Amino acid sequence: MPKRNFWLFTGPMFGGKTTRMFNEIDRVQKHGAGKAILFKPSADERKEGAAVTYNNHSMPAIEIPKERSWEIFDVLEALKNDGREFDIIALDEVQFYDMRLCGVVDELLDMGYDIMAAGLETDF
Repeated sequence: MPKRNFWLFTGPMFGGKTTRMFNEIDRVQKHGAGKAILFKPSADERKEGAAVTYNNHSMPAIEIPKERSWEIFDVLEALKNDGREFDIIALDEVQFYDMRLCGVVDELLDMGYDIMAAGLETDF
């Protein structure tokens, strides 16, 4: 299997992490490099069903409980059964998820997905 891509956008609050990830999602989709799906932790309550930047730009996102990141696999399987497949998995506010997210990301990379992730450098 070809080597997969992993983008990680980190920095302080209001540092433009999600904005940069949105721009990268738009870029790769515009140039036909893949179709992306965005996930966010349900603990992020700023806008239901969407990830939001500090300047209020939003993109549709599927909410996953922070302690159940493995549910991403269930969502992907359900969407695949409906004929919707994706090449890129984007994850916003990754600092809210527990450490199991690392294993989920490894498995997604092994499955052939490209990964984009944005979040704070620390969790305090």
